[in-house]
Amino acid sequence: MDPSASLSKDPFDEIRLPRLEDYLDITFDHPESRFHYFTQDVIPTTEEGSWKFYVGAIRQTPMQVWNG
Repeated sequence: MDPSASLSKDPFDEIRLPRLEDYLDITFDHPESRFHYFTQDVIPTTEEGSWKFYVGAIRQTPMQVWNG
């Protein structure tokens, strides 16, 4: 969250680049934007916030996503 962010595309957000053959990514949908898919989505500062996101992956061999 950042006080100068907006709910649509702003300098804090990153658009999703074209996917390669093997990929793992998190995507935030923004149909109102020229670029519909973000990989980083910063919103204005509020008491609470929530994001809807999608995880996509294609890989021929196993990959470790979390080691915690």
